[in-house]
Amino acid sequence: MKFEKMKIVNPKTAGIDVGSKSHFVALGQEKEDVFEFGLFTKDHKALIDFLHVHSIETIAMESSCSYCFSHYKKPVLKLYWFLVTRQKM
Repeated sequence: MKFEKMKIVNPKTAGIDVGSKSHFVALGQEKEDVFEFGLFTKDHKALIDFLHVHSIETIAMESSCSYCFSHYKKPVLKLYWFLVTRQKM
């Protein structure tokens, strides 16, 4: 399946797909721009460090459940703006 690339509006934005087994962080539109992180505290800290290293200022998060709210409540992430989306069930 072929996908058309979207116009990049804000290059300092990451997309996070929040899952029950792992989280995927996309810094771009290519397969090699997607990184997987675990669910434990050490993994969250690594994810936060990863976002800082890549100068990410905005995060768009997607979750089909309430997993994403654990990230939203983390004090260390209050420097970021969040766009939280949720699929209709």
